[in-house]
Amino acid sequence: MREGQERELSSSVEAIVEVPCLQENQDLPSKIRRARFEEMNIDLFEKCIEIVDKCVEDATMTKTQIDKIV
Repeated sequence: MREGQERELSSSVEAIVEVPCLQENQDLPSKIRRARFEEMNIDLFEKCIEIVDKCVEDATMTKTQIDKIV
């Protein structure tokens, strides 16, 4: 997924994804819906949440005390 497509999916229902050089230097454009993207990546999202929760706990803070995560 090219940079920006994740952002596009956060504000719209679908985005065009290009698979580069799929066959003989031909790119394959395809649509992906936000729900499908989330379904494909749910394990990664949940792992990220676990890591953030652990960091917050280690810092003896609450989630409401955090403005941003970079």
